[in-house]
Amino acid sequence: MQRLFFFKAQEMLIFMLHAFFKQILLCSMMRKILTILFLSVALAFTQGISAHAQSAPTSFKVDSTTQAALRADKKANELYAKVKAIEESGKASEKKAELIKAYMEFANYMTFSAPLPPAIKYRPALKAYRRVLELEPMHAEAQKNKAQIEEIYKAMGRPIPQD
Repeated sequence: MQRLFFFKAQEMLIFMLHAFFKQILLCSMMRKILTILFLSVALAFTQGISAHAQSAPTSFKVDSTTQAALRADKKANELYAKVKAIEESGKASEKKAELIKAYMEFANYMTFSAPLPPAIKYRPALKAYRRVLELEPMHAEAQKNKAQIEEIYKAMGRPIPQD
């Protein structure tokens, strides 16, 4: 009789442990599934935000080379002031054609007319052409002039600025 009780108690304990671990395993699996689901939703959400953020290009940042060019050349400063005014107006998307024209005037002046050394004038021009291509990817003149400046950098043995 004692043996029977012992086996019943052991069987009951095994059954309870089995049920307990089954519950833990189920909870663990559910936790994993919910975690994966949450991470998937979070990833999709952040990709949506980053795609939205990338769809609205912004003006190029004025680096030290551009600042030097603007300080050294009054006309470059005036042309850039037009670009800056449109960019900062908050209506750049509404004035897209005007903005492209202003960037092209600035970039073409810097590339072809500015009385500055190549090390100073090409970087702002390249950035301006890139901005035009962000606004209008098929702009032929900007594509051609951007490629020309990149070739000049290669010919000088210098890396092409990526900013």
